[in-house]
Amino acid sequence: MSIAQKIESAKKSIAEKKNELATLANAAAEGQDVDAETLESLTKSIEEDMAKVSSLEKAEQVLITKSAPAFIRNKAASEYSFEKQALVAIKAKADSISQVQAATELYGEDSGVVAVTKSMSTKAIVDAARTDVATWARVGSPSIR
Repeated sequence: MSIAQKIESAKKSIAEKKNELATLANAAAEGQDVDAETLESLTKSIEEDMAKVSSLEKAEQVLITKSAPAFIRNKAASEYSFEKQALVAIKAKADSISQVQAATELYGEDSGVVAVTKSMSTKAIVDAARTDVATWARVGSPSIR
């Protein structure tokens, strides 16, 4: 059973126990005889299940963070989408500004769109191909680094 399935199962169990607790509490409010130990054990069981869910969610988040690509680990990168990146490119072209500046203007400095745009705009610097030298077509030419 995956962590997500365990979380879902525990949440379902909590909901069922809360419904049972509400039924018993209503019965007690109407004057019916309800065992106090049953109420106490049900409340304690709900608290334990909630702690279990919290623990499982933390474990799931750690596993997701470790396996996710770097730009997804950014807290705001979940805001990134190809549509937003297209809008950034259009604004950058229309306003004659860099894409990073356009992303910042559109979505704010802490946005995941800005983080992804910065990572995509970092390019390796490569010398232009030179045809004015004798070795211009040779693979591994020293003029290309």
